[in-house]
Amino acid sequence: MEEKLKVEVEVTITDGLSKIQVNQESEQDLSPDMIAMVLAGGLALAIRLSEDEAQTMKDVIEYLNNEFIDPDAFFDARIVQQ
Repeated sequence: MEEKLKVEVEVTITDGLSKIQVNQESEQDLSPDMIAMVLAGGLALAIRLSEDEAQTMKDVIEYLNNEFIDPDAFFDARIVQQ
């Protein structure tokens, strides 16, 4: 049996601030944990396909560290049911 999971990321940048919207179109509602796993798989593929895999991996890890250290990062994050 095949199950198709579709997660779409849309980023709007205004005045240096990013608005990130994650949408899902799957046969079932995905939990935030499952969405994270789907996105991590896509991220791993993108890193693998980059020209400088080591540098891209370093940049991604640095970005994630900065986001989790900053108390204001994603302060207004929420789940909106469609």
